[in-house]
Amino acid sequence: MAAKVLVVEDDAEFLQLLQLLLEKGGFLTLPSGSAAAALRWLDDPAGKPDVVLLDLGLPGPMDGIALCKALKKNAATRSIPVVILTGRAENKARLEAALARADVVLHKPINSADLIEALNAVLDQPRSQT
Repeated sequence: MAAKVLVVEDDAEFLQLLQLLLEKGGFLTLPSGSAAAALRWLDDPAGKPDVVLLDLGLPGPMDGIALCKALKKNAATRSIPVVILTGRAENKARLEAALARADVVLHKPINSADLIEALNAVLDQPRSQT
């Protein structure tokens, strides 16, 4: 069965591109344009993803870092790997992602092969429930 990727990206065109790339790579995608929409997917047991691909710079009251922290604090979602995408090149972005307990940080623009490789790598790792 194909792995489900919750794709959280506020740029509609980039979200669509990510969906196409991931589906071509054999993944099922759950598209989300905001943190609030992502939380709705996560609340649905049938929609629970195998991995979350998360834009660091989400607008609104809950940005990518806040969403990642919320996922990692929640017992029901903490074992789901989180891959963060960011257009920010500075070390502060990496530090914020590490403190939020993201599994991987990738920088935009991202090569599609590298993205698929990163997702497969986190999916192959054993997950801790703590």
